[in-house]
Amino acid sequence: MLEIYRLYDSIVADCLALDPQPRIMIATGLHQDPVDRPVYYWRLKDHDGLLRRLGLRFLAVEPRMSRDFLVTFGNAADAADAAAVLASGRDRKDAPLFEVDNRGTSLFVMLTYPDAIESGFKAQFDRRVIENFAAQMVFVAIKNSHHNGAGYFLDTGAPAQRDANEMPLTDVWRHVQAAF
Repeated sequence: MLEIYRLYDSIVADCLALDPQPRIMIATGLHQDPVDRPVYYWRLKDHDGLLRRLGLRFLAVEPRMSRDFLVTFGNAADAADAAAVLASGRDRKDAPLFEVDNRGTSLFVMLTYPDAIESGFKAQFDRRVIENFAAQMVFVAIKNSHHNGAGYFLDTGAPAQRDANEMPLTDVWRHVQAAF
């Protein structure tokens, strides 16, 4: 990671060394804040198999990003039933396993359980217990920070702003704002 920052610094330094010196604008959409304790990311090994094991009636399941998947249904009632079952998923301390967004005849599901899942981990779904839920999972990553929506903006051609919380309105930024 440090190598990437060094390369980025080198590129900016090369730009600042040009003659005539160009105007440089750099913007970030957000930044990262450290978390108090590590957050684990998990992925299901067999999405279809787990949903069938839970007795859900669905048409298709499509894995998305590492922890997300989309489940489609033939009707809203089947989607609602499945949403209730998936949302009921808990560990032995009653911590939820999934976040479920019911979109009518589809569910966007995110496996959000943040802790370690070790051999013998039991998952409770309504009245169904999956004894070794760890066998259903693949470790993805440990997250050590989370997104913060505050971004930053640097413009070598703009005067310093009195209120550092406001983005300077350069001609480029005015054009972007006008488009929306």
